[in-house]
Amino acid sequence: MSWMDESHFLELWYEKTQNPYFAWSAYKFFRNTNRPVPKWVLSYLDRSANDLLQGKDPLASLDFEKQGDAKNILKSFYNSIEHVHIITEYAELVESHSSTDTVKALAGKYQRSPEDIEKILIDAVQPVK
Repeated sequence: MSWMDESHFLELWYEKTQNPYFAWSAYKFFRNTNRPVPKWVLSYLDRSANDLLQGKDPLASLDFEKQGDAKNILKSFYNSIEHVHIITEYAELVESHSSTDTVKALAGKYQRSPEDIEKILIDAVQPVK
């Protein structure tokens, strides 16, 4: 991800999806790169720790309960990561190719329809609710 730091994507996708795997992935990313863990990750961890220490349900404390079952949360996380790759590649390819050609190339690479790729790109620029 040359044009934008991976950590920024993790924060944006956490805000967009509230999927706790993004906070945990960011924590691991920052610890593995010996960079300071950002405030948004620490806020998530602090809130989760506070809830756990107050005796609240662990899955709820870690925001896993409101997301659904664990298998679907992880699948959603991996789908979001794929979307990040599609968006990143689109941004890099569209500089030297037409938007239509770029969408078609990504559709072929990711085995999706051009309409799916366009929806992923449109969803990415929608404001966080």
